[in-house]
Amino acid sequence: MVSKKAQEMKEFLRGMFVPELDWRAMDWEEARRFSDETAVMQPLPEGVIVTQDILNGIHVERIQVPGHTGKVLFHIHGGGMTIGNSRSARFMLAHTGTLCGRDTVSVDYRLCPEYSQPAAVEDCAAAYQGLLEEYAPQDIALIGESAGGMLVLALLAYLKQHGLPMPSKACVISGSADPMYDSPSMTENRETEVVVCLNLRQVMHEYYFCDGDLHDPVLDPMDSDLSGWPPIYFHACDDEILRDESVRMHEKLKAAGIPTKLTIKEGLFHCYMLYDLPESYEAFREFSDFLR
Repeated sequence: MVSKKAQEMKEFLRGMFVPELDWRAMDWEEARRFSDETAVMQPLPEGVIVTQDILNGIHVERIQVPGHTGKVLFHIHGGGMTIGNSRSARFMLAHTGTLCGRDTVSVDYRLCPEYSQPAAVEDCAAAYQGLLEEYAPQDIALIGESAGGMLVLALLAYLKQHGLPMPSKACVISGSADPMYDSPSMTENRETEVVVCLNLRQVMHEYYFCDGDLHDPVLDPMDSDLSGWPPIYFHACDDEILRDESVRMHEKLKAAGIPTKLTIKEGLFHCYMLYDLPESYEAFREFSDFLR
């Protein structure tokens, strides 16, 4: 049973929903300011310390949790590749990190439309390589939501492509994996989506993929060689258009013999755990159980 608070938030988002994004007419600075002002950053668990840092030339936010185990989460934020920053998921990361005993490093990457691929992945890779100076790869886990989930998969493909050490595991929350967005839920859930624009494929091809090689595993992890990838936990919602991106990638990993887990939540919405809802704390426990 979905909580009243979650139902009210879903209806609020439905009222704000813009089905077809006219990205050329967007004032991106204003959109980023609004996103930053409305991001949920409280309440945080007692004893959490948040600081800003530069890691291998890339700005990051560090979240230190009490009782940390010497392991770390490397976080890539969402925001459709256009908005969001290393602070956007502070609420989710502080709670998840506290539960699993991991500090977090959340990375800022170059955004669209000012920068298309491969800028975001290169920034994430640079910060990850900086983190390898502080932690052994077996002590690093990746986590990302929405576009950040897509970039988690892209980063894993990049690391394999460049012979760099893989992290121990990864958590992908409502991310995409197919640059063609051919998943059934992209059409089946057009009437139930309340967050992600319905012309996502067109928008992403115009400002992110652009003239990139869509056969490059970094842009198309769905059809790449997945051997050597770490265990991955996929988390999505039944009513969102990106649901089957997680389902399909989960099945691809299973077929490749990679340990993988999939959770589909009913009655909720894209990246609901970024809000202070009763269901969010359940999600934090699910993430932490996998990330411990």
